Amino acid sequence: MRLLKSSILNDEGVAEKNQVGVPQGSILSPILANVLLHHVLDTWFADLSAKEYQEKAKLVRYADDVVFTFASTHQAARFYEQLKKRFAEFGLHVNDSKFKVIICGKSAAETCRKRGIDMPCFTFLGFRHRWGISRNRKTR
Repeated sequence: MRLLKSSILNDEGVAEKNQVGVPQGSILSPILANVLLHHVLDTWFADLSAKEYQEKAKLVRYADDVVFTFASTHQAARFYEQLKKRFAEFGLHVNDSKFKVIICGKSAAETCRKRGIDMPCFTFLGFRHRWGISRNRKTR
């Protein structure tokens, strides 16, 4: 219980009593994220993917960091609204500043190549992910 009530530093560097959630960096944070998100997100997404996205939607999650893939940006936008409603049912919210939809795949790569622009990339768990040629010369 002490870990849940430990103080956090605000933007000015002053310690404040934690009112909601688990303090950032607490050893409890990934444990509670895995327990809670297994039900709130993982099992729900598996059912949703099978019913609404013909199992073409995928989820990669580590603790509270998640990447979703969809067949189209339209599906991604529709899912985002579903995700916000699902999280609200459990008193959770999506951090809009960390959410973005990017295109990828061979057709998107070809479109970007024709326009002379780089494919979008993203960082997940400290690794930069981008579309390109792998070391074994396969397009990915």
